[in-house]
Amino acid sequence: MNQNEYGGSNPDFSEVRKRYEKLSRGDQAQLGKRIGSPEDLTMVPGFYKLFPGTTPSEWHCRVAFIVPFIRHSEAGTTLGEYISAQERLKKAGNLERRILQIARAIPPQDIVYLRRLLMQFDDPVINWNKSGLAQFFSADEEKNNNGKKKLVEQYFIARHSAGKGE
Repeated sequence: MNQNEYGGSNPDFSEVRKRYEKLSRGDQAQLGKRIGSPEDLTMVPGFYKLFPGTTPSEWHCRVAFIVPFIRHSEAGTTLGEYISAQERLKKAGNLERRILQIARAIPPQDIVYLRRLLMQFDDPVINWNKSGLAQFFSADEEKNNNGKKKLVEQYFIARHSAGKGE
C-alpha cells in the first residue's frame, strides 16, 4: 500500500493486477463475468484474497470489478487512447456514445458500463496510472467526475487528432 496522489491509501494498480494474476484460477473466476456489480464482490472470497489484510472500501470494490478485464503495462497507452485505437482498427464500432454513457453515469453504474465495454476487447493492455483511473475509481464525486472527464478527453483527443484524418 502506498499514499497515492489523490490523498488515499490505495494500492498501486500494477500491484493489484500482479496480485490478481497470482490468484488461483478459481479465485480469478470468482472475480469474473458472473459478478453483476462492485458491491457483489464483498461476498466473494477471491475479493479478500486480492486485498489481503485490508478492510475493503468502495474504491477496492470498483478496482476489483475491473481488474480481470484490463492488464497494466508501463509502456501501455491511456484507456481513452486504447479505445479510440480499437475503433480505428475496426475492432469495435463507434464507441463515442458508450464513452459518453460511462461519463454521465452515476456510480456504481459507471463502472458497470466501463466493464461491459472492456469485455468487448481482447485482453486490453493500458497504463492504469497514466489513464487517471485512480480518480475514476474514487468514491469522492468530484474526483470521480475528474477521472471520467480525463477518459473522455483522452478518447476524443486520440480520435480526432490531426494525424488521423478526422
